[in-house]
Amino acid sequence: MPSTLENVSNIKRKLSINVPAAEIDQEAKKRLVEVSQQARIPGFRPGKAPIDVIRKQYGASIRSEIITKLIEKSYGEALMEHKLKPAGMPKINIEEASFKAGDLKYTAELEVFPEFSVTGLDKLKLTKLTCTIEDADLDAMFEKLRKQHISWKEAKRAAKAEDRLTIDFEGFKGKEAFAGGKAEDFKIILGSKTMIPGFEDALIGKKADEEFDMKLTFPEDYHAAELKGQKVTFKIKVKAVEEPVLPKVDEAFAKLFDVKDLATLKKEVKVNMERELDFTLKAKLKDQVIEGLLEHNKVELPEALVQEEAQRLAQGAQERMKSWGQQQGQSGKIADMPLDLFMPEAQKRVALGLIMNRIIQDYKLQPDQARIDTMVEKMASIYDNPAEVIQFFKNNKQRMAEIEQVVLEEQVVDEVAKLAKVVEEKQGFEKVMENNVSAMANILPQG
Repeated sequence: MPSTLENVSNIKRKLSINVPAAEIDQEAKKRLVEVSQQARIPGFRPGKAPIDVIRKQYGASIRSEIITKLIEKSYGEALMEHKLKPAGMPKINIEEASFKAGDLKYTAELEVFPEFSVTGLDKLKLTKLTCTIEDADLDAMFEKLRKQHISWKEAKRAAKAEDRLTIDFEGFKGKEAFAGGKAEDFKIILGSKTMIPGFEDALIGKKADEEFDMKLTFPEDYHAAELKGQKVTFKIKVKAVEEPVLPKVDEAFAKLFDVKDLATLKKEVKVNMERELDFTLKAKLKDQVIEGLLEHNKVELPEALVQEEAQRLAQGAQERMKSWGQQQGQSGKIADMPLDLFMPEAQKRVALGLIMNRIIQDYKLQPDQARIDTMVEKMASIYDNPAEVIQFFKNNKQRMAEIEQVVLEEQVVDEVAKLAKVVEEKQGFEKVMENNVSAMANILPQG
């Protein structure tokens, strides 16, 4: 089918395509015959109704169906003819005059992937962190494990930091009690910073059965407007003071985690630490590479890809909010979120994807099977039966495709690092892992 191509911009193209009336009629006749063999028309046996009757009843819908089919076919042929690689769906505009005349002329406005070269790799400055897990790091991790299984015993003394107090309290603004300012048998750990500034400090030095007034001022940024910056008085009754008791690190402690002995527990914790440290070090280097690539490569982005990515991000946010609402016992429809909120992140992701794909093509990178196997093994190691999890991954095409993509991205980082200016910096385990809550959760076994 005849087609012409117009370059509207660097990434925008316009195809003009003509489908002759003869081809439309030929396809329509074929479809009429097919329909006539299946249609049930009153007064005629199945498959015996005249074509004119079939045409009168089904002609309009058949023509619409054929037009859709021929647009798909002719558009695909035009893409091949002009060697175009579309980024997203086209915008189809049918010329009404030609349509009424019997033939079909239409334009397809589309975007293509931008052509560009990745630059600035030799200008990137990367800090490659190195870290060795020391005995002190393992000891610190076991302190966290001990705090998971803390117990409390009565302390017949004045309260101090890290003690747990049971209190009754009621808050007053002037002489009036304010909403939400009263609780009974409320447990609070001194130093947890769960209350407004000054509340926990005022409890230090108090003893069981002691009653007193606490005068405080609510912060200016407090969430309740009626209490922002307000001076209040809390009437407090201390009902109990308890001190923390940490378990000993012994064989009985290991049993709390369903581990046969202490040596096995230490081994498992260290393996977990090494795995999460490896993931974190790679992630920190990758983040630097990403920022550097985006800084030195300004790519013209197809609007269709950005819109699609923004919609994916919005949908993901909707699903997370719905799940969170269900967890909190809430129900009802979550309001749609404006796509504009997700545009900056969508633009960043699309740009990064284009740049990384260009590097993959330029360096002819293929997912390294050995690295894939290693990653699967590390991911499975956090589960009780790693062998079963490995088999599950290998039987799940979508999951394996995701892992292959992560490995391929790691290989891109490696290629970039070969050309960049890399400085190694040694850091301690705690420093490397700070703020990485999810990694710490994977390290600490749950008893």
